[in-house]
Amino acid sequence: HCRLLRNINSATYRCETAGTPIEVYIMEAMNLSSLDIAIKFNLEQNSRNVVWIKRYKELKAYKAKNGHCRVPHNYDENRALGHWVSYQRRQYNLMIVDKPSQMNFERAHALDDINFEWDLSNNKTWK
Repeated sequence: HCRLLRNINSATYRCETAGTPIEVYIMEAMNLSSLDIAIKFNLEQNSRNVVWIKRYKELKAYKAKNGHCRVPHNYDENRALGHWVSYQRRQYNLMIVDKPSQMNFERAHALDDINFEWDLSNNKTWK
């Protein structure tokens, strides 16, 4: 694993692995969000993460098209995305009460970055 630290005075990120700092220069042209950086350096590359990353990218596209991340559970255009979004909320609720969960800090932060709504119970447009 890698702990990613941002240098406030520049567009430089330092990745520390096994005590050895690695300088990673983030070019504006690359247009990387904090999730893209986390994916590149923090998340383990296993099949579960590959699916998570795929769905996350689908959610970003959904948000670009619809202006929000409130994908209906049975979304006809992409049922897997609708189910995935519901699953993320369930996993987050488990994580915040210290129960076993597939949610982790990197994933929660990535979803926060795109204004993911964790609780829809107070959202009148959703009801």
